[in-house]
Parts: sequence; C-alpha cells; structure tokens
Amino acid sequence: GVRSEGGGDSDEPRQFLVRVESRSLLSSTRDIIKREFGAHSVQYVPDDALLVDISPRSAMELAGRPGVSVFDVPRELKQASEHTWKLPTAKERQAEHSCSVA
Repeated sequence: GVRSEGGGDSDEPRQFLVRVESRSLLSSTRDIIKREFGAHSVQYVPDDALLVDISPRSAMELAGRPGVSVFDVPRELKQASEHTWKLPTAKERQAEHSCSVA
C-alpha cells in the first residue's frame, strides 16, 4: 500500500516517491505513470525511484503493482525536491553491468 503522512480524503494530486525493485522496471513504470495515471511531473531519483505528482487514488492503484512501492512525500521534503536527474540510457546501464573486478 501507500505509506502516507496523512492529509485527509482529498484526491488532489500530491507528490509521491515511487520505488521499484529493479532498475529495469524504471522506464516502464515511468511510462505507465504518465499514460495511465496522467502524471505531468515525473522525475528520476537515483538509483531506483521516481518522484511523481499523482492523486492518492492513483498512488494506491500503482502501489498494487508487482515490484512497486509508493511513499507519500512529507510536505517539508517537497521544498528540497527541485533537483532533476535523468534515467540512465540502455548503453549506460549495460556499461555499468559489464564492469569487471580485477
């Protein structure tokens, strides 16, 4: 389920942190959030999360998907969430996994 800081019964969009079990789920989860839940703001948070603005109802539905956890972002943290990161490209992910230890 969604771990919440409270906030009443309003279904107005709020900020949620969406964490996935594996980085391979990031891109598809981002696309689903935009397409199915109408999120206008989806920001990558390294290494396995997305910061999104969606309704609490959408957050509950998203939290029911396998490999996905959703957390309500406390108001005091929202001021510090202005940083944007980019998702790693397939080439960058492959390079990360192909490193060997000598």
